[in-house]
Amino acid sequence: MPFEVTGIYASLLAIVMIVLSTRVSILRAKTGIAMLHGENTQLSEWVRRHGNFTENAPMGLILMAIVEASGASVLLLNIIGGTLLISRIAHPFGIAAKDENKVARGLGASLMAVSMLICVVFILVNAV
Repeated sequence: MPFEVTGIYASLLAIVMIVLSTRVSILRAKTGIAMLHGENTQLSEWVRRHGNFTENAPMGLILMAIVEASGASVLLLNIIGGTLLISRIAHPFGIAAKDENKVARGLGASLMAVSMLICVVFILVNAV
């Protein structure tokens, strides 16, 4: 079956996305703010956490799927997927108006870049 490993990580990342989007929905219901964030700092932070996830996770999974389709080892795919998953779990903890946890944000952003760069290098090396 194709994309077995990518499918596992896509499923785990879907759980993270569900948590992030549910938190935004709960805050919207509590505050009565249907669009944007209405100057509510807590809602703004959660909207940004969810937004950053939706901006980055899909490209990571697309690249991972290309790597898997190109015949990468299960070990490499788990390194990519694990790095991607950790990055997307860590990053939201670092998004705060007070910017108190820069380590989590930096770790998340860095690991996201690493997972994508591993994919890019694999794809380009195998394309030549």
